[in-house]
Amino acid sequence: MMMKYDIQLDQAFSACSEGDFATGEKVVNAIINTYGCIERAVHLLLCIYSCTGQSEKAISLLRRLKKESIWLNPIEMENDNDLDTLRNLDEFKTLLKFSWNSYNCASKNAQAQIYTMGENKDTVAPIYFFHGRGAKLTEFSEDFQDIFNLRQVYYVQSEQVYSRERYCWDDEHLSILQVGDVLDHSSELHKLISGVSQGARILIDAFTQGIIKNDLLLFIPAVSESSIDKVRNSNIDYEGDITIISGDRDGCFPASMELADVLAKKGFNIKCHVIKGMGHYILPQEIKRKMILKEL
Repeated sequence: MMMKYDIQLDQAFSACSEGDFATGEKVVNAIINTYGCIERAVHLLLCIYSCTGQSEKAISLLRRLKKESIWLNPIEMENDNDLDTLRNLDEFKTLLKFSWNSYNCASKNAQAQIYTMGENKDTVAPIYFFHGRGAKLTEFSEDFQDIFNLRQVYYVQSEQVYSRERYCWDDEHLSILQVGDVLDHSSELHKLISGVSQGARILIDAFTQGIIKNDLLLFIPAVSESSIDKVRNSNIDYEGDITIISGDRDGCFPASMELADVLAKKGFNIKCHVIKGMGHYILPQEIKRKMILKEL
């Protein structure tokens, strides 16, 4: 979930949620000009064009995407109400059809994967890491490895496709099955289970089913009320430590703090690290400066 453009994308989402579509459009265009047609950024830009009645700009962007063979998540395209004013456009229909064909083809060939990174250190526990929604392996390698540089990391890639070379955990049932399968086949007795954003939420759900026995490290969990209720109603035997890292400007921050409160009241060992000024993204240097990993 932590990519070089994530801070900007978070700013764009925040601006749009406050009705400042002009700022959101400016920021998203800057992302696309610098990093290319990142799928989540493009989707947001189409939403901005739809909500502000800029159909000509939308048509131009849709044509560019099709010409460059860039496809978006078709499920989001179909279900996002913010795109409603674009649905009758031939260009939108064409891209949606292309996206469905590409998505179905990619999903047919997708397989769960585990990538090993870093060196094996006998003195510290290895990390099994579950990525966020729309994540890409190379972006993790560039960023999270900076945080985990003294650990061996097993990057667990979902079999569920989000877009081209990007994956997600949208199907909760399948995701929890994969978490259980990965941990059942891991050989280490002592390990750290970690996830970011959607990946962290899936770990919470797996935790409530008694699947996770080891320590948990959750980065900016995309917490839902459903997940909190599952913890509140759980009756599991767990003696590990749970660490939550969140930013006070993250839209998920209130829910993360509620989750921590519920966990504490249930008697679990829970620690929270709040990084001031951080939104729904990770600041590696702040994580390293606080030496959070030294404690785990």
